[in-house]
Amino acid sequence: MEGGRGKAIYSEMTNPEIIDTLQRKPGDHYDADDQNMSEAQMQQDNDERKWLWAFPQIEGVPPCARGGHSATLTGASLVIFGGHYYSGKEIGFVYLNDTHVLDVNASKWIKPKILGTPPPARYGHSAVLAGSRIIIFGGKGAKGAVFRDLHALDPVTMTWYQGPEGGGAPNSRFDHTANLVGGTKLFVFGGWNGEDFFNDVYVLDLEIMAWSQPTTTGPAPSPRKGH
Repeated sequence: MEGGRGKAIYSEMTNPEIIDTLQRKPGDHYDADDQNMSEAQMQQDNDERKWLWAFPQIEGVPPCARGGHSATLTGASLVIFGGHYYSGKEIGFVYLNDTHVLDVNASKWIKPKILGTPPPARYGHSAVLAGSRIIIFGGKGAKGAVFRDLHALDPVTMTWYQGPEGGGAPNSRFDHTANLVGGTKLFVFGGWNGEDFFNDVYVLDLEIMAWSQPTTTGPAPSPRKGH
């Protein structure tokens, strides 16, 4: 115990310390013993702070090289799902649906035991942390398959759940964006299906798991993907 404070112990999968770190503002990094520092001293310290890239030493077995995957931060764990990689002219692209976890605090890769049925292999999907679940939507898979399905991963138990199908869901697409608004609404915009580009907006109400297409006003962005 240092400075009268003990180090809290958290689950490997849900460590909230990194959230506390990310939410701090300049000057908030001081301990109680630093509260007597003058504003001038604090400003000088902030002016001297530098942002530096680091190449940390990571333990464990990392995921294979890939692109188009998702990386979702939950607590101090970065959850990697899916993606694809090119395996030469004879095989072409290989599509993935594996899950890996990087423990940010411990600098360690973890290959968790998965429960439930994972989504079919894909890339270009969206992944959004909503409450205690990572919501996966859309993506492109093998043999030209393009998805419009919903899946949810509990990052604590590493259990996959299947979402409802149909019911006003967006057309199949990938390389779209998905953002959580107000904690209960998932907004999906744009993307394409391999032929058509989209600039439509859909909303998933996470409380009732129902899709809707709201009426928008003003000039819409042009159809696009990869934004």
